[in-house]
Amino acid sequence: MKIRDLLSKYALSIPKTFSGEMLKVSEMHVDEFEINELYQRHISPAYIRKGGPLNLTLLTPIVVCLRPDHLGEDSGYYVVDGQHRCWRVIHSDYTGKVPVQIYEHKQDATLEDCVRIEAALFLVLNTNQKKTSKIDEIRAGIYCDDPEALHTLDMMEMLHLVCDNFGSSHDDAREVSVFTHFYLMATKDYPQQSAKILAGYHLLNQLYPSETVVKGDALRAMCLLNEFMQVLSNGKQQRFTDFIYNVLPRVKTTRSLTKGRATGQSPTFILNDIIQMYNESQETEHYRIGEKLMDKLSNKNVGGNPRFALPKGDS
Repeated sequence: MKIRDLLSKYALSIPKTFSGEMLKVSEMHVDEFEINELYQRHISPAYIRKGGPLNLTLLTPIVVCLRPDHLGEDSGYYVVDGQHRCWRVIHSDYTGKVPVQIYEHKQDATLEDCVRIEAALFLVLNTNQKKTSKIDEIRAGIYCDDPEALHTLDMMEMLHLVCDNFGSSHDDAREVSVFTHFYLMATKDYPQQSAKILAGYHLLNQLYPSETVVKGDALRAMCLLNEFMQVLSNGKQQRFTDFIYNVLPRVKTTRSLTKGRATGQSPTFILNDIIQMYNESQETEHYRIGEKLMDKLSNKNVGGNPRFALPKGDS
């Protein structure tokens, strides 16, 4: 059956229009290709080893961008998709040319123009064709002027944090794990409230000063916990604060605090876990944080924070 006949059997709800231009196809030696680490992922020896020896039959075209000569040392062919394939070819005994698809920048393109276009192309190719990490997406997004990516970088630099060579360039920068939660914190929880992120980071460091790695999910939880501590009043605020500083770090590590709370709503679940532990430590009802108070503090209509309350039906 011809593919056209097969396609006619399906009703596809996508436009029939098209855009862009076909990339030039050639065969080239890859030895002199360049890589821009601003947006590219880093070489993974483990990934190369996993793929085994070079098999020319399975080698798909490498996508490169050709920068204009006037850029001097920044001119030439830059790989946007296929850097590991290039390394596999270079590592092998094969000395011939390989298939390459070429995007040619305009002759008057600036370096900034080239980086922006290449980053966007890298992001589209890698997002559509293979699994990319959130770091990959943000690294490319920065050079496409994506506001969420830029804000995430700002937060990483403000807190002197780094993840996969993304973030702060300080020698003493701390590594971030569970990066997706850091991204959610910066772009969804507090997109315009860096002060609340900084307050949560200080609380995390006060409770767990010996932690060398910053867990993104733990930091998100500390930000919400700090918000909750501020809205309590009178004796409950004092007793809850004392519990947080003097009891919580003794009974919970950041790992045990976040264990089993991997969803996007993990800060809410962790906060309520902590509240439950606090309530169980109080001998009298007077100092416990009950449902009535939680309903008030999480009621948006009276100035509360809906993120304090567990979704209905969850526990």
